[in-house]
Amino acid sequence: NSAKDCRDRALLLLGFMGARRRSELIAMTIGDFELRDEGLIVQIPYSKTDQEGKGEEIEIAYAADPRFCPIRALDHWINDYLAPLYPDGIPPDAPIFRSVNRYGKISDTRLSDRSVARIIKARCQSIGLPIDDFSGHSLRAGFATAAAKLDKPSWQIRKQTLHKSDTMLNRYIRDGQRFKNNPG
Repeated sequence: NSAKDCRDRALLLLGFMGARRRSELIAMTIGDFELRDEGLIVQIPYSKTDQEGKGEEIEIAYAADPRFCPIRALDHWINDYLAPLYPDGIPPDAPIFRSVNRYGKISDTRLSDRSVARIIKARCQSIGLPIDDFSGHSLRAGFATAAAKLDKPSWQIRKQTLHKSDTMLNRYIRDGQRFKNNPG
């Protein structure tokens, strides 16, 4: 795995399973994570719906399949690629998701929100998905849609997305329930 591959895997899995906006992903620092036996606590210090910066937190559980586990992917990115940049330990304010140049050199600067959208499109294209169907918002909307298709209660989905109401949440669910309970 290259540095870009490892970073992108962590970014995509954490973004999807955490139902995060791209602005929240690029703002994440080492200090925003607390690893526990059951999973990962992620501090969201500031978001679109938390303009005052009071902060909220979400939980991410270990995935049964290690290939799709955001915690393992994040651990791999941090320990194999970020930690070597800091011989005295990674400072808590160090950005997690950073640019990586074509030679594999990891920058000190965080990704831009546009970079996240480009990564999503590039990774979708690499597996044959139509890139016009995907954007920087696809991770968050994809989580909400997938959870709705699995019949997760809206309160559980909102706990992860941090939506305040079902009305707002329903804007994110992309045709996930279109044919469910259809009388025809």
